[in-house]
Amino acid sequence: MALALDCYCLLLQLFWLADLKEEQGSAAALFCHQMEVALTVGGWFAQAFIQTLVNKASDPAIKLFAEGQGFKEDLDKLRISLLETQIILDAVQTNRSNNTEWKTLMQELKDAAYDAEDLIDEFQYHVRRRKIKGEEEDKASGSGGLSNFLSASKENLLGSSHSLDQDDMRARVRKIQGRLEGIANRMQSIMNVLPPNDRGKQPEVKFQARESCSSPVTDKLFGRDKELNQVVEWLLGVSRVEPILLDGLEGYFFCELFKKCSFGTLNPEDYPELEDIGRKIARKLKGSPLAAKTVGRYFAFCSLFPKDYRFDKDELVRMWMAEGFIEDKHTKRMEDVGSNYFLEFVNRSFFQEFSYYGSYLFVMHDLIHDLAEMIVEEETYRIKSNERTKILSTIRHLRVAERILPLEFSGYGKLRTLVLRNSPPDSLFEMLRSIRVLDVSRCGLQELSEHIDGKFLVLMKDVRRLTNLQELPIFSVQEDDGLKLGQLKDLTQLHGTLGIYNLQNSVDSKEANRAELKNKVHLKELRLEWNHENKKDAKLQEEVIEGLQPHESLKILRIREYNGAKSPSWLMPKFLSNLEKLELEFCMGWDDVLPFIGQRLHLIELRLFFMPALKQLSHEFEGKCFPKLEVLHLCHLGGLKEWSWIQSKDLFPCLRILCVRGCPKLKRLPPFPLSLETLIIDNCPSLKLNSQAEDDEDGGCHLPTSVKVLFLTNCGEYANLLPDCLHSLRLVTRLTISHCPHITSIPPVQLVELQYLYISNCDELRRMECLGLLKSLKELKIEGCPELSLMDRLGLLKSLNELKIVGCPKLAQLDVEDEQAGSLSSLRKLCVDNTALLKMFPLRNALSFITELTIQSCSEEVIFEEAIFMQSLTALTSLSFGYCEKLQYLPTELLHCLPSLEELIIYRCPQLQSLPKKGLLPFLRMLKIYTCPQIQSLPEEGLPPFLEELHISQCPRMQAKPVEELPKSLDVFHCSTLDAHPTLKEQIEKFYADKYRRARLELE
Repeated sequence: MALALDCYCLLLQLFWLADLKEEQGSAAALFCHQMEVALTVGGWFAQAFIQTLVNKASDPAIKLFAEGQGFKEDLDKLRISLLETQIILDAVQTNRSNNTEWKTLMQELKDAAYDAEDLIDEFQYHVRRRKIKGEEEDKASGSGGLSNFLSASKENLLGSSHSLDQDDMRARVRKIQGRLEGIANRMQSIMNVLPPNDRGKQPEVKFQARESCSSPVTDKLFGRDKELNQVVEWLLGVSRVEPILLDGLEGYFFCELFKKCSFGTLNPEDYPELEDIGRKIARKLKGSPLAAKTVGRYFAFCSLFPKDYRFDKDELVRMWMAEGFIEDKHTKRMEDVGSNYFLEFVNRSFFQEFSYYGSYLFVMHDLIHDLAEMIVEEETYRIKSNERTKILSTIRHLRVAERILPLEFSGYGKLRTLVLRNSPPDSLFEMLRSIRVLDVSRCGLQELSEHIDGKFLVLMKDVRRLTNLQELPIFSVQEDDGLKLGQLKDLTQLHGTLGIYNLQNSVDSKEANRAELKNKVHLKELRLEWNHENKKDAKLQEEVIEGLQPHESLKILRIREYNGAKSPSWLMPKFLSNLEKLELEFCMGWDDVLPFIGQRLHLIELRLFFMPALKQLSHEFEGKCFPKLEVLHLCHLGGLKEWSWIQSKDLFPCLRILCVRGCPKLKRLPPFPLSLETLIIDNCPSLKLNSQAEDDEDGGCHLPTSVKVLFLTNCGEYANLLPDCLHSLRLVTRLTISHCPHITSIPPVQLVELQYLYISNCDELRRMECLGLLKSLKELKIEGCPELSLMDRLGLLKSLNELKIVGCPKLAQLDVEDEQAGSLSSLRKLCVDNTALLKMFPLRNALSFITELTIQSCSEEVIFEEAIFMQSLTALTSLSFGYCEKLQYLPTELLHCLPSLEELIIYRCPQLQSLPKKGLLPFLRMLKIYTCPQIQSLPEEGLPPFLEELHISQCPRMQAKPVEELPKSLDVFHCSTLDAHPTLKEQIEKFYADKYRRARLELE
């Protein structure tokens, strides 16, 4: 969550141009571009940062505020100290000092500059807060006119002499000014003793409000002498103007530029461990000066997140905005500017894009992350799980993954970023004076602290003031005079997503109309949601939704728990002509859903979930139906009986995914288009094959040959298409067949692309003759097929990684001793319900390869007594027993013959009496025991000495072991305390109390 963005966003100068091609095509821009090299300290742009502080301290409103509080002279001295520091930085901007004190000075300067910025931002906060208060008072009093406005503004800015702690503010200004003055004096002392050739060119000191090009200009060039001469000749008019094509810088020059931009005034030779990483990154930048110059800017934030973290682009851009990394250009949204920067990173391979459950996320390259962690170690810190170390007071960005927050850390008041993953104490928020990014989204908080309320939530109680708000994903309508729909009226700059919740609290259609959603021209997504626990008049809900008509440009619409019966008029095809995605969910009374929805020309996704009143879908009109629709989900529509259409080859011409699930009364499906890639038919037992398809010799009754993912379970007559249609599914990669009672065999068909095969609850299935032809198969799971007695050529599945055979008793009865049956050498994960299956030679030969073994739903009382298991399971690292109703004892001898075992998991074994009396393997790292009510204690011989995790749940009779018998390596001790034995509850509390005490002692 970004708090009070307007108060905290800085005007740090950015050195990127939005369009690289445009930049390279302009000779003047090229000239500027070649001259710009910024002085940085570990990714921190010192000159630009100091200039920003000078500008802020020179703001008339800040000066007026300081005058009113009695420290204007002190603020002027602070501004002068900043100017003096900038002059010295200008003097050394093209050189790196080898002086050993220089690095320390740069770090001290950074820390002092951050403190100065925090203080000035605090002044800005008070200025803006008083301005808002003054506007409210003027509005309440009805006063007007310029003179009244000016006098009121001055009075509000100056304030009363006792409105704030003046002495504290004055003391803080003087303290920071003193620090900056001392740093400047020490920097000047170093400059005075340097040899003349190390001092750099002393520039003429000029303070300009704005540079003539996008970045500060320096006199240092890297490998562009030829191009520079061409530009100079062009500027002097001595040559014909021709395009200058820029390739990447040559290796040496580019590495020099990259080191300048990454290390700034620091000497790279002092960091040999970074230079190698830097060279690897430089190669990834492909010689681009633009990329080299900007990579340092985001180092601090890169290192805040762990390796392989999945970044959401919009979330990261919002964080950049809150931190002040993005300049407010006024002509372009900051979100759009940030997105351009991010996409440039992606183009340079700093981030790798991948699809994750329908969304696009990004992972940062390891080399960038390594360099980031090393170079900003004094500014950014990440507390890993269960880690205890002392945190430097200079830390500004902190991420905590530990359940115990380090309250002894003294630098919370300086933090700009805090990311938490566990609920913090309320007192923490009072300390966060300089916070810009606060992420508590995964802490399970029911409400935000009152200490945050003063900074942020005051605004949220009166949203109408936020007229420049860009996105409002959650707006909860209140019954009282708080948050009403009318507050959305003036939020015309909303982009992205607007979510309106608790719409049952809207009193009438007039209130909905006052929201004026039709004027939100930039809105991309709209979510409308009622609360199912508050069933108000359906007619009222119909009136409210009618008044919430969005603008024509809307792309995505989601409606949830609307209880009206009618569709709003604005859902007719002539409205919302740009709609691409429509999702209706838990709309229990809606029965006339969009009779003309098929005419929507741009609709790409349509999802209807849990709408029991819907009885018919109709597409009976001429022309193309859903001309661009790619995804269609019809799920849990209990009343749907008819799906009618005009027979046409233009039905769903672009459909890729069709999911029909939980429609028990539905009788027919339309013909499948040739574009279909994923077909899911689940729990639709009344489905009949189309009569046309039955008479079609060209295969109209067959499944589409284009399908790659096929899921058929309890699918009526569509089950009859199998197995005869399998031979045509050449492209299928995932095949699930479930609750198809009439299938007796899977014939020998060659499905060369198939990687995942899952067959369950097919009562008449007897033979699987296809296995030897499935060369790409990686996962095979067969459950609940009581008649299955033949799995021919199983051992030929050379790619098989995971195998599950449960509920197939006739397979376990076979006496298979074919030693030539193959070895399944790729098999690593195995789940069976009968250990007799492990004696079948295809599996018997694979025992030494298996790393994860699960015994599930086993009916045996004693298992794993044969010596073959003890001799063969040498690679096993994880062993699980689950749903074993009759199992009374674990295989003691086996558990002591598994040299690689690290995880033992036991769940839902109601007759299991105890754990092995001889104890467990000494190298066991994790032990989990769930729902085993008969177990009374942990092993008598004690727990393994290297155990790190112990999880116990729903074992009410299990008593605690003495604390001294717990292994010192134990780091996680989790127990569900609802039904735990009292001694175990007490031990859990003592364990964590001791752990916390030891951590504090280590820190002290």
